[in-house]
Amino acid sequence: MSEDILVRLLGASELEAYLDHMMRLDGPARAQRFAAGVDDHFILSHCLHMIVSRTSLIGVFVDGTLRGAAELEVDDDGATGELVMAIEKPWRGRGLGRQLAAAAIAEARRRGVGAVRIDIEATDEATRAIALGHGFRSQGGRRTVTYQLTLDGRGREDTGETPSSRWWNPFRTAARSA
Repeated sequence: MSEDILVRLLGASELEAYLDHMMRLDGPARAQRFAAGVDDHFILSHCLHMIVSRTSLIGVFVDGTLRGAAELEVDDDGATGELVMAIEKPWRGRGLGRQLAAAAIAEARRRGVGAVRIDIEATDEATRAIALGHGFRSQGGRRTVTYQLTLDGRGREDTGETPSSRWWNPFRTAARSA
């Protein structure tokens, strides 16, 4: 039986699906994603912060359910983006992380970002393989190793849209029409 897999940017109407996905992460996945053990209250706060952040959210849906997400947070000057990913345990090892990373890199290029950085625990072989497979290069570190991919910055769409406006504008529009 084949699974229907879709990778795409998430919009404001999908905040609940993102929250549900983050709540389904097991303890080790949460600790890996946030570099510390976190509880449900922290996850809720993190998801609500996405409404006003400069973060692009990319999701991977398996049979219509969000099972993994990548966050691309871009610095204010647009020079560097930080990539973090989390995939629910039953769906790891199926290439979803590789697809998420590719979509995040494409989003970084669309936004004109100069470089993408990812911090990986030294023992996390799967994420390191994903990073190296996409051309990231080690910048060093011990327990956590920073990898960076330099982009050319071309192909930027100047839409005037920011990640936060993509999230916030639907709420603002709904409030005005109420």
